[in-house]
Amino acid sequence: IGWATEPTGADGVPDPASAPAGSRPASAGIPRRTARGTGCAVIIKGTITPSTSTAAVRLDEDGSLQVLTSSVEMGQGVRTLLARLAGERLGLPLGRISVSTPDTLTTPYDQVTGSSRSSHMMGIAVQRAVDQVRAQLLDLAAARLESAPADLELANGAVRVARAPATAVTFARLL
Repeated sequence: IGWATEPTGADGVPDPASAPAGSRPASAGIPRRTARGTGCAVIIKGTITPSTSTAAVRLDEDGSLQVLTSSVEMGQGVRTLLARLAGERLGLPLGRISVSTPDTLTTPYDQVTGSSRSSHMMGIAVQRAVDQVRAQLLDLAAARLESAPADLELANGAVRVARAPATAVTFARLL
């Protein structure tokens, strides 16, 4: 996985230090005491591959879900995204889902929070963990509702018979 990259350099990037001080024309309306400057920033951003993310989920007795991850929330919305992914897979409203903050004592390993990898890699890990819980819920409900798991669906914190939605059992009752 991956591709070869061509060498890059700073050719063609203007050198802010090469222009003499005060060589830029003053803009109308800017007070004399206002300082102006020119800046230049360069960044190299590397995503580590292959990448490892691990997630765990716990369905509590009240039917709420805890998503345990070590992805760091730093304004990119990863906690909301992971909650939405879990909720869509489990038919559970967002208000019934909590996503942990990293804690090396209680949350599973995540290699790094960077680039878009938390959305993709941790998202996949959360979906896989939720799919295991989903399968267990369907098996438990199938026995209780006397239906095949394939005939059931999850919605609003309950498992129900797809062709008879009134025939349902909540997650909390299944536990």
